[in-house]
Amino acid sequence: MTKIVFYRIKDNFKGFEVKGHTGFSEEGKDILCAAISTATQMVVYAIKEKLNLKPELEIKDGYLKIILNDEDFLKSEVCILMDTCFDVLKQISKNKNKYIKLEVKENV
Repeated sequence: MTKIVFYRIKDNFKGFEVKGHTGFSEEGKDILCAAISTATQMVVYAIKEKLNLKPELEIKDGYLKIILNDEDFLKSEVCILMDTCFDVLKQISKNKNKYIKLEVKENV
């Protein structure tokens, strides 16, 4: 199962953490893992390479964590990226609660 936690302060996401593989299909052919990876890695790329921000970032097999600093997470471009990523993951996880757990933690 993949566990995804978005960290939110008031109405804005400050970051997210993704742990584990979905187990939907065998490794290398798992379309749910691929969709989650694509959505989350795109946000990381955009924040680092297009917006030139330096978030706290950790990526390894089956794990991704990104946390923005107190100023950057309030930027409108970041808010759009984070909100869109959350919405996409919410759609991907719909009716897949055996494979994906998506949650929001407030004021972290």
